[in-house]
Amino acid sequence: MNNLKELREKAGISKSGLARLVGLSRQSIYDLEGESVPMITTAYAMANILGVSIYDIWPDTTEIEVEKVTIRRVKK
Repeated sequence: MNNLKELREKAGISKSGLARLVGLSRQSIYDLEGESVPMITTAYAMANILGVSIYDIWPDTTEIEVEKVTIRRVKK
């Protein structure tokens, strides 16, 4: 259970609007308002846009997926 829909509506942002601001599809927002778990960067982006903490959106969540990042150092 999460508070994404409630907080999004309180902020006056549509699903399409939030999707555009975060760089996701409207369907992804619909899924995240259900049981889907976001990537950590998505969670922080949404929280920032809504002006809340990620824990305000997902209060019972201990599982937020971390995106895989590859860092390469280029030697000159």
